[in-house]
Amino acid sequence: MKRDMELIRKILFEIEERFEPGQGLLHGLPIEGYEMKVIGDHCELLFQAGLIKEFKPNRGGRGNMLLSFSIGNLTNKGYDYLELIRSDETWNQTEQEVKKKNLPQTIETYGTVAASIAGAFMRELSR
Repeated sequence: MKRDMELIRKILFEIEERFEPGQGLLHGLPIEGYEMKVIGDHCELLFQAGLIKEFKPNRGGRGNMLLSFSIGNLTNKGYDYLELIRSDETWNQTEQEVKKKNLPQTIETYGTVAASIAGAFMRELSR
């Protein structure tokens, strides 16, 4: 599987939209245009990165395939990350910079580049 940063962004938005206060877990997370197992694998990456609270896979069958999954809400770090990449303009600039400079396509790289772009915007505002 190849990591899809656009899907990661969509997952974060979807969790923020769907999670109700006090809710324990979301069971599955349908996102148009993506298979459940791909979404689930990307949710696991978000959990490993500390951006969501829980990831509970249900695996079985030949090859221990992902059958379904449940996820927790965003962590504080997840909300902060989402704020960095929320703006379509910032997101597009971030993607352009990562590709133009041939940077590693990691969650951390996207966060660092987005923070740099947001910081430049903030400096312009304070002039």
